[in-house]
Amino acid sequence: MKLLIIGGGAIADSVHIPSALKLLGRENVYLAEPLPERAARMAEKHSLLHVVKDYHRCVKEVDACVIATPPHLHNAILKNCIEAGKHVLCEKPLSPSMVETRTILDEAKGGLVLGMCHSCRFYPSRKEVRELVRNGFFGPDPEISIVHGSAVKWPSVTGYNYNKELVPGGVLFDMGIHPLDFVYWCLGKPEKLEYEDDAANGLEDNAFVSMHYRTSTARIRISRSEQLSNNITVCGNGHVAVIGSYDTDRYTLDGVLHTSSCSTFNFSHSDGNETGLAQLSNFLNAIEGKEPVACPVEEGLDVIGIVEECYSLHRTSIV
Repeated sequence: MKLLIIGGGAIADSVHIPSALKLLGRENVYLAEPLPERAARMAEKHSLLHVVKDYHRCVKEVDACVIATPPHLHNAILKNCIEAGKHVLCEKPLSPSMVETRTILDEAKGGLVLGMCHSCRFYPSRKEVRELVRNGFFGPDPEISIVHGSAVKWPSVTGYNYNKELVPGGVLFDMGIHPLDFVYWCLGKPEKLEYEDDAANGLEDNAFVSMHYRTSTARIRISRSEQLSNNITVCGNGHVAVIGSYDTDRYTLDGVLHTSSCSTFNFSHSDGNETGLAQLSNFLNAIEGKEPVACPVEEGLDVIGIVEECYSLHRTSIV
């Protein structure tokens, strides 16, 4: 199988390219990167055989694509890949426009695997706690609290996430995607949202979200300006589980430390490479009909819908 990675930024460099090389071999990995210096750097660093400036030049030669560009470019690329009949794995956030993406998906050909890079779904720690939630371990009304934040250190190549012309919002659209997806993955779409942030005329650096369900509530605090505790807490029915935001395979349940064993990959604390391997392996297996894709693109669209609704409810606060 031949795979085209579109975009040679930080996430492609650290996750998608190494994972693709390991699973598919160098002869089957293609990279499209428009910046000549960046393309040359990636080609040299990863010993790539196939590097092009414009993805249109080789999209017909491959079987599937990974979209790893800034999100404001996702919709156009997604549309082109679908029209070319290619399976797609798209980085999150899916796009800045739910309506535009929905139109593209409604016109998509049948039989294509369209998945999202909601990579935290592959953390064994989160998978096990989510199964406990879904199986009723925490009772009919589990409560979820997520505190996630630090001064941003992600080595973005473009800095798009701080450009008001390119993104619909700040930390919620950027870092908030992972916490929102975890709640959605566990509990589904909320019945009601409450939202506030510290954006006056710019992009918010701090935000609070309350997601209300019939019998449950999830509360999320996120920041890209200050260091927070970075924990997910799930409680109910007399039980409490705590997952560190970056703990891929460890969590505490009722005060007892657990090391998850629900993955065929060798996960360890904060092991991003294994996450990337698990994610790409799942995508390739889904194309071959061996397992469902872990996060269908429609679920990524639902998360974007939650983000858009939060912004529509915006009220400024001092966080």
